[in-house]
Amino acid sequence: MKLTMRLAALAALLAIPAERAQAQEMGMEGPRVSRFDLGVYAGGSLTSRWYESRTITLNGTATPVENDDAQDYAPGYAPVFGAQATFWVSPMFGVRAHGMYAPMKIPFASDGFFDASGDDETYDGRVMNTYFYDLGLAVRPFVRSTRWYRSAYLFAGGGGVTVDLAGEDRMECEAVTFFRGACLAYEPDLASVGQGTAGAGITLFEITPMFGVFGELAAHIYDSPVHVGDGFMGPIRAPTGSTVRIADDRTAVTGRATIGLKAMFGDFTPPPVAVIPPPAPLPVPVEVAPPPPAPVAPAMQQIQVCVVQDGTVTNVTAMYNPAAGDTTVNGQPFATAFPAGAQYAANATWFINNEPVMFQNRRFVKYGLPRVLGVNEVTRVGDFMGVPVFAEAGQTRPDVVYVPVRPGCEFQPYQTEVKTGGVRGE
Repeated sequence: MKLTMRLAALAALLAIPAERAQAQEMGMEGPRVSRFDLGVYAGGSLTSRWYESRTITLNGTATPVENDDAQDYAPGYAPVFGAQATFWVSPMFGVRAHGMYAPMKIPFASDGFFDASGDDETYDGRVMNTYFYDLGLAVRPFVRSTRWYRSAYLFAGGGGVTVDLAGEDRMECEAVTFFRGACLAYEPDLASVGQGTAGAGITLFEITPMFGVFGELAAHIYDSPVHVGDGFMGPIRAPTGSTVRIADDRTAVTGRATIGLKAMFGDFTPPPVAVIPPPAPLPVPVEVAPPPPAPVAPAMQQIQVCVVQDGTVTNVTAMYNPAAGDTTVNGQPFATAFPAGAQYAANATWFINNEPVMFQNRRFVKYGLPRVLGVNEVTRVGDFMGVPVFAEAGQTRPDVVYVPVRPGCEFQPYQTEVKTGGVRGE
């Protein structure tokens, strides 16, 4: 039985040169015309801006003062890993399914339409798990040629893009992007948009008649997964003269260049009949190379995290693990070292029930979504039910106060029941 299998394998190996020789005699020098292709690849991508953020100064009218400080934010460069499958209905036309994963950075300040790296060091890790998926049509325009480029193909289609931020899925916006006036949701369903894609590929060379190395260039066009406007940000209300941030989302382009391994099944041209020669000595077994070394985990990163400590807003030093997405302080989980205790309102009954806050003999009511403020933006002006109350620096009798909700300097704004003028977010 073993001898029969060895002879069959030997016959198949010897048949390959005979098939290639007969194909060359017939003028068929280019790669094979397969019926079904299945490939995996890796490469790099470059993504344009997702949104623009700027500041305006409220002047009590519906046309606030524009401060002419607009800044674009883009994810920039990211590695990509993907797979594609194409079923060729005919030698020229096929149906293609494709999926790709790109670990991206939180959009950073960028210059120009594409910016590979940027200068914003707010996030060093690639915490955006971004998925591209599409279904489309493919065409081999040079399939009737006998040259090396006969395997070149074009494709176009549509699908979706989903961003899944590292951490627990929840109905909240990513803090840094929210501070700039836009919302990148932690809930993947709210960070999913449609996309269109187009590109080209080619079989660079065949390893065997069944396997080959291929390359692709493609572009994905989609509306930004970062959202703006009242549906996500809520109306903007602040005292006249205040400076607030607003944002506009953009149509984004992600270009990619990849190379990978492709398996090719079936053939539109029947293979020639091979003549099996007499048995020959079996080939020497090929020595298998050792597996590549395991990837090295990213190094721990030292970061600053804003907390409320002894009634004061301050920054504490913590260590962030990009691989696990965990943050620790002196070896303890951050939630253990700085729990959301009595100095925060997240678990207070009056906060959960949206009850008003009595402060300086006035009633303040909750408005808008929680927002992240810096240590130098607010000062403590009092307490309510054991929770410190803050206001913008320099104000002694404020119309808007801020109550800390949880660590990370996330504050819930409260305003007096007498509303001040303002505009709605763009």
